[in-house]
Amino acid sequence: MKKIIACILSIAVLFAFAACEASTPVSYYGKNVDSITLLSAPDYVQGETLNPADLSFRVVYNNGETATRNGAELGLAPTTGTGKDLAISTSGSYVLAATNTFGIAYGTTRPDTNGNYNVKAVWPVEITAVDPDALTYVVDPTNAAKEIKKGGSLTAEDVKGIVVTAKFANGNTKVVSATIAGIDENDFSVDTTGAAESTTTVKAVNTKITINPDWILTIKDTTDEITGFRLVFDDEQEIFKKGETLLKDVKYSLVVTRETSGAGTPIESDDFTSKEVDAYFVDFDPDHTNVQDITSAINVRITYENVTKIVPLPIDYTDDYPTTFTAVLTNDKATFKDGNELTADMFTYTFSSWASEYDYKTNKEAEPADYRNITVVNGKILEGEQKIGEEGSHTVYLYWADEAVRSKVNTGSAEDVTVTLVALQGSTT
Repeated sequence: MKKIIACILSIAVLFAFAACEASTPVSYYGKNVDSITLLSAPDYVQGETLNPADLSFRVVYNNGETATRNGAELGLAPTTGTGKDLAISTSGSYVLAATNTFGIAYGTTRPDTNGNYNVKAVWPVEITAVDPDALTYVVDPTNAAKEIKKGGSLTAEDVKGIVVTAKFANGNTKVVSATIAGIDENDFSVDTTGAAESTTTVKAVNTKITINPDWILTIKDTTDEITGFRLVFDDEQEIFKKGETLLKDVKYSLVVTRETSGAGTPIESDDFTSKEVDAYFVDFDPDHTNVQDITSAINVRITYENVTKIVPLPIDYTDDYPTTFTAVLTNDKATFKDGNELTADMFTYTFSSWASEYDYKTNKEAEPADYRNITVVNGKILEGEQKIGEEGSHTVYLYWADEAVRSKVNTGSAEDVTVTLVALQGSTT
């Protein structure tokens, strides 16, 4: 009898073990998970980006324990597919449409090396987002514009500081961006034309918007106010990429643009003090920094007539050039005759005394000049220059091609090279 009971118990244990094996859920955080249920999520507006940490879930383990985890802890992520094909997407978007299906990979916390989850089961999480046009909004203008010009209207800059609170049908409220709410300067109106008062109140044109507290603007008389600064590099100043030019020595001018009169006469940097222009180089010490060492933008903080703006200073580098050069015919045995033409590439050049004072040869760098920087004058040998029975000669004149600095190369003079003309064969009579 005892053997029969023992046998029956053994069979029962085997069946129980087999049943357990078939129905055992996957381990999650070292335990077995029976269910994951969404407890709470914020109200969302279409276009917002979901943050998994904002969602709260109840996790039930098979030993009866429960835990509250947020979506970030559970690996909430976008999904692809539907039903049994629902899978976690490692490249999906968290930006919300009207309806969205996110998922939690059942029983694992991370993908394998191929980006795939070993466990196919995914807990679906459905999130809906409200159409922004279906909501009402309260606009707080505390940090928005405080004044407006007489006859003017609101601009995008004026409404930049507004705080928008969305009101949902369930009574909940939430601060959202003006972009998400679709609110801009066109949703407001203000009357500043012929106003006798010194202030005016902004009104909401969009019936879905309530302004609280009141948005009151001080009306300013229209004046020729500064609207912008622009810095212009003095292109007569030569700054070479291979040279050394302190930032303090850069010459430039300030162009001030006003609302009604436009751009004024440029103020030279040498006149900044007398014109009460305060200029301060951002990030660089102008007394000890070479322009050639700066790889980022050169910004200057300009203050003029109580207006301060940070303005970029463009630097136009001058191509380096030699102050002297010589030339010889590369083939010194060559002779020429009527109709031939000498070109710049027929000569070998020696360049020296570079304007930047940089020594290319010592630094083993290629010199930034060759025959393409040379212009040939009188290069063609004309008919009749050859003489019968005797050799002749022809002189070509080589100039620096860039006329803007030609006067500074060989003092503007040509490098003369004389070539030999062959003798014409034939009778002298």
